[in-house]
Amino acid sequence: MAPFTSLGVFLGLFLVLIPLALGEVFTSTPRKTIQYHNAKIFRENGISNYSTMTLTEDLGILFIGARDAVYALDLENISSKKAGVYWQVSEEQKMSCKTRGKDSMECQNYIKTLEALDDGWMLVCGTNAYNPTCDEEAMEFDLPDKLRVSHVARDCKEDMGGLRTLQQKWTSYLMARLDCPMPLEPSLPAIIQDVFLLKDQDWRKSVFYAVFSPQTCFDDYATTSDLSTACAFSVADIGSEGRYLTPVTMESETRWVAHTGEQPVPRPGACMNNAARDLGVEHSLDLPDKTLQFVRDRPLMEGAVPPLTGGPLVLQRGAKFSGIVVDRVMAMNGEIYHVMFIGTEEDKVQKVVQYAGGDTISQTPEPIKVMGLSSGTGQLYAGSESCLVQFPVSDCGRYGSCLDCILARDPYGSWETTSAACSSVLNLPTGSRNMHQSLLHVDSSMYPRSVTVQPVPFPFIVGSPIHLPCQPASNLAQVSWHFARQPLQLRDRYRMMSQDLLIVSAVASDADRYTCQSLEEVKGRLYTRTEAVYILQPTKTLLVLQSSVAVLSVLLGAVVLWSVRKSVRKRSEFTQQDRVRTTTTGEQALVVYLGVM
Repeated sequence: MAPFTSLGVFLGLFLVLIPLALGEVFTSTPRKTIQYHNAKIFRENGISNYSTMTLTEDLGILFIGARDAVYALDLENISSKKAGVYWQVSEEQKMSCKTRGKDSMECQNYIKTLEALDDGWMLVCGTNAYNPTCDEEAMEFDLPDKLRVSHVARDCKEDMGGLRTLQQKWTSYLMARLDCPMPLEPSLPAIIQDVFLLKDQDWRKSVFYAVFSPQTCFDDYATTSDLSTACAFSVADIGSEGRYLTPVTMESETRWVAHTGEQPVPRPGACMNNAARDLGVEHSLDLPDKTLQFVRDRPLMEGAVPPLTGGPLVLQRGAKFSGIVVDRVMAMNGEIYHVMFIGTEEDKVQKVVQYAGGDTISQTPEPIKVMGLSSGTGQLYAGSESCLVQFPVSDCGRYGSCLDCILARDPYGSWETTSAACSSVLNLPTGSRNMHQSLLHVDSSMYPRSVTVQPVPFPFIVGSPIHLPCQPASNLAQVSWHFARQPLQLRDRYRMMSQDLLIVSAVASDADRYTCQSLEEVKGRLYTRTEAVYILQPTKTLLVLQSSVAVLSVLLGAVVLWSVRKSVRKRSEFTQQDRVRTTTTGEQALVVYLGVM
């Protein structure tokens, strides 16, 4: 029995229903980035804001909501559109929206919710020219001004409503805050940006992930924090125990405080269990009115649900996290690994792999505004302002050597010795002896090292900038540059551009050997590789080069003139020395020149 059908996220005044999915979790550490390939794109002229989606894997369809439109796309190839429905607001609605101070962009219909129903219908909700139906303001904290508070809400799947109280309404609806601590940050509650649930056969073991960004502004207090987090939580922890909050009117305002009175039995909001059945309560229609009235008035739980690991799985500064989907993949050793795909506000996706030993690795990037994941097809879908992008969860083709493939520690990838290529485990037969993967111990000692890097001659002009590129095979590696086989000391003229080296203004003494090396530590082992070698060679100054070009031009002109004179001399000699045959017929003469003019 799986009593949870969905999770809701309350963001300020607006309720958004989001499809979810995951299992158990571990701890986390550093991440790395890569570029995905083989992407497929869907876009349509005049349509923007591809920001809502839902997948129906049994039908092979991806539904995507945009501004004024909903599309049904082929799940395996989003470039193939199966159907499209256009839902635009009327001119009267637009005018009404503008009279309320909104601009023309706000006065459109942005699709916010797509939910497939069991009877073949789909629930579609849009902003409707800034005229949606809005919900509950959070008043949990005793503060002088309103504070944004995010909650997750859950219902029991077998909930049938009450017999008299809460007829045809949820009787198990409970809300809770989530605690994903941000070290050294203000204590204001973080804002949930997205959640994702992976169901287990035993719903009590189901786990959901959430990504958080900091509270950015409250009254006169504002934080400039750019720290984002991701945490994992147990579904069973929401509403399973703890006290309820109850509304209390104080000076004409409603505040939520802890309920200290008696709680009715069975426990309000609880799913059906053996304790309830022992009391003769088999389903929600048997619940007493006292329990139903209690949960109707007090759906909010006190405190916050702590993360399973006690802290964040991912902690990062920079662009704020905006979305998350999670996949479960079985590696060659039979272990299950969980892979998070986290979107950011700077239109990037991070691929984060969790390992039981405590390591986390991530990979980047693709444009992102909303995400969807199809485990069946092994595809990730990312919506942006202008288009929808589809790309595989595995991108093994970028690893050109066995060592690179093994060090990537990607549970999707393995080294296939027959083809001498890094291949996806999703496409290879299980149990193959030709496939090699080492995720836990990262033992690459048996695999050949990368080939020797050949030096590249690099001419330069004194006074000009020099850009020396370096792209490590592993993006988790640290890059260092050497000059004349000694570590390069960075100073004003030497700057790092990501892994590349920039010499702002070259001088003659910069001529020598430059080497880019990568150093990667995996499970206590150090892997050092030479990624690029350049031999800088000074060329003549621009003035000398111009003089050389002028001299060459004069010489070329002289050669051309000499060639023309020689040709003319040849023609003159030819007319005097070659025989001329003249045949006269009457008054006409035919002259035939023997030779070549």
